[in-house]
Amino acid sequence: MLSRLLRSSSIACGRTRTLAKRCDAQLRSHEVLEVFQSMAMEDDDKHNNLAYGLSFTHDQAMDEEAWKFSVLTDPLMQAQIRESKQQRQKRKDQSAAAAAAAVREPLDTAPLPKTLKDVRSARNRAIVVTEAVAPFRVVDVNGAWENLCGYTCLESKGKSLGELLRGPETDQLAATGLIANLLKGEEAGTVLINYAKDGRRFRNRVRVGPLYNDGNQVSHFVGVLQELKM
Repeated sequence: MLSRLLRSSSIACGRTRTLAKRCDAQLRSHEVLEVFQSMAMEDDDKHNNLAYGLSFTHDQAMDEEAWKFSVLTDPLMQAQIRESKQQRQKRKDQSAAAAAAAVREPLDTAPLPKTLKDVRSARNRAIVVTEAVAPFRVVDVNGAWENLCGYTCLESKGKSLGELLRGPETDQLAATGLIANLLKGEEAGTVLINYAKDGRRFRNRVRVGPLYNDGNQVSHFVGVLQELKM
């Protein structure tokens, strides 16, 4: 009688341990599935490598729960899961930092300069002054413009903005539209893809308008540039 009870107790304990392992494997399998699915959306190469690796771990002689448990306890598999989580967290942190940077850089809504005197006093804005007749050669730029575009004032003088900043993705029609407004004596603005001296591509929020002399006649055109986050 006693031996029968001990045997029954041993069987019950064995079943409990097996059930516990299966429950643990099942819970962990959800974690793997979540990571695996997210990797399919975020990183095709890593997702494919993981799927390829998993295909070699599945022993047909093992039942499904035992296979899951063996995969989840494999050190390489655990390392991949940890790396995937770290990469996802890094992307979240970068997105949050970019959003915070956008908040710290409000759009420049100050009025455009109206005279050359106004231009000289606006040191914190990237400003370029051009001739008021085609091909609208650069007459002057300030330090903020040099820092943004990479060209010195000496390098810029006598050249058109197209020569300096235009690139493969610059919308020439939008740039031409700005000139059309200027020739009518109107202010205008748009966002262009421009390129700095070193080839750096940036989104340029440009606002343009006429500058007036003492006789209230248009003497030059002015452009105020502001880089927007890509």
